[in-house]
Amino acid sequence: MRTDLHRIIRTATRPRRRVALSAGFAILAVAALSGCAAGEPAMEPIDVGEIASDATAPGTTLALGDTAWIWDEGSGTAGEMFGVTVLEVNKIDPATIKGFSDNPEFTGYTPYGVVTQYSWKPAREFDGRKIDIDVVPVTADGTLGGWVANNVGNIALGSPDVCGVKLPEFKSGSGVNLTCFVGLSKTDPIAGAVYNGTDRNAVFAADDHPFAAEPITWLKK
Repeated sequence: MRTDLHRIIRTATRPRRRVALSAGFAILAVAALSGCAAGEPAMEPIDVGEIASDATAPGTTLALGDTAWIWDEGSGTAGEMFGVTVLEVNKIDPATIKGFSDNPEFTGYTPYGVVTQYSWKPAREFDGRKIDIDVVPVTADGTLGGWVANNVGNIALGSPDVCGVKLPEFKSGSGVNLTCFVGLSKTDPIAGAVYNGTDRNAVFAADDHPFAAEPITWLKK
C-alpha cells in the first residue's frame, strides 16, 4: 500500500474573508484507504456542456455539482476559460487514514473528502495539459476550514485514495481532470469549498487575487 507524506495547513476561522494561514505545520503519513477493493464508489466526470461565453462573477454562490467558469491566467493562452465543479464533500472515517488518529496535530479534527472536476477545451488531440486550481474547504456559514496539502487525491490516479472514492485516470486530450483533497474541521461540518486564490501549499493567501474579497462558493443544498 502506497504511503506519501503531506503537510497540514490550518486556516484561521473567519467567515468568507481572506485570512493569513497558520504557520503551524505537521507531517502526516497518508495512505490509500485500507481495504481498497471493489466496494469503494467510483467517481466519473460530469458533462458540463459548452464553455461559457462569460466568466463566473466574483461572489457567486453555487450548489455542489454546478460549474464555475474562470479565466486561465497561467496557461499563456489569451481568452481561454476552464470550468471548476466541486462535485461532492463527504465525511471520512478517520480510522481509514493511516496515522490520523495517532497524530496530536489532528486531535479534535474531522476529515472530509472534497472532490473537484476541472474541464477545458483541449488545444489538440494529444493535449497533455492537466488543469487544476486550488479550492479550499468551508463550513455552511463560509468559515474556512483546514486541509491536508498537496492534493491528496492525486497520490495514485485511478486508485482508491484517502478520500474514499476511486478517481478516473487522467487521459491526455480529454479536457477533464478529477482531483480530491482532505478538508478538516473541529466544529461545524465542511459543507463546501471556495475559490479565492488561496494556494493550499502556501503559508499566506494572496491578498491581491481578484477573488480574494469575493470568492466563488460551492455549498451543499
